[in-house]
Amino acid sequence: MALEGTVNLLLWSAVVKLLVISIASIVVYTAALSLYRLVFSPLAGFPGPKIAAVTGWYEFYHDVFHSGTYIFRVEEMHQRYGPVVRVNPHELSINDPDFYNELYVGGSKRRTDSYSHFAQGLGFEVLQDTVVKLMKRLEALKGTSTILRLDHVFNAFTGSVISRLCCGAELATDNILQAKRDKETHITTGLSEDDRGSLFHYIVSSSSMPVSEQSTERLAKEAQVLLGAGTASTARTLDVTVYYILANQHVRARIMEELAAPMSNFPDVIPSLATLRSSPYLQAVIKEGLRYVSDVCASWGRLT
Repeated sequence: MALEGTVNLLLWSAVVKLLVISIASIVVYTAALSLYRLVFSPLAGFPGPKIAAVTGWYEFYHDVFHSGTYIFRVEEMHQRYGPVVRVNPHELSINDPDFYNELYVGGSKRRTDSYSHFAQGLGFEVLQDTVVKLMKRLEALKGTSTILRLDHVFNAFTGSVISRLCCGAELATDNILQAKRDKETHITTGLSEDDRGSLFHYIVSSSSMPVSEQSTERLAKEAQVLLGAGTASTARTLDVTVYYILANQHVRARIMEELAAPMSNFPDVIPSLATLRSSPYLQAVIKEGLRYVSDVCASWGRLT
């Protein structure tokens, strides 16, 4: 019995020592990490609450236990500390419109050569064709007292546009496989002003993306993301914008007055993109629609 008691005592002693060493190690590690984040981190010189600089649990607490209110806490930080605030150990929040073009840079400040063709946008003729098809469908229902849901209408419209941009007239996987076959036989899709081909033809045949990242499975998953994002968010913007145009008679009357001349012979004569861009009230309505509709509320992060 005495021997058994001695063994148990030694075991408990070893457990206590291990526990003490573990706790001491955690304390030392936490202290060292906090010191690094507060003093030696590249972000150490930026203002903000010290607790936010030390640990991400501060953000976690507000988002999880206070129903995602950290965004409002960040706004309070900006009011107190200024336009640049450290919001967690690894991130800064910048609230300065004058700094926008420095933060979200264009091709002159970072590598975007491979994207240059598609940065010009999809050929306007593709949009024209899709709009004309939509208008004909709507005209066919005129006078029938049919009730249309704008969300369904615009989801179908934007789905057609983004599908044409990403995959042409094919399914995503078929388009990717065809692009790879074209590359193997040295056939590349010409990217003229009027026809830029499909996005995945361009990625496979002309972009600088490493071949190791061009697996069919990976590109197919990218296509799913693009098709989903390019359909729902754009359709929602059109849906809400058109609703408010129809709901506000003075807005509707003014925009119809401005477009009366350029759209007088539509669809036989379609106004050019330059003409539409030079219509100030139309452009104002588009920008207001983009401002008003917020499908995704999140910070737009950049890694530097």
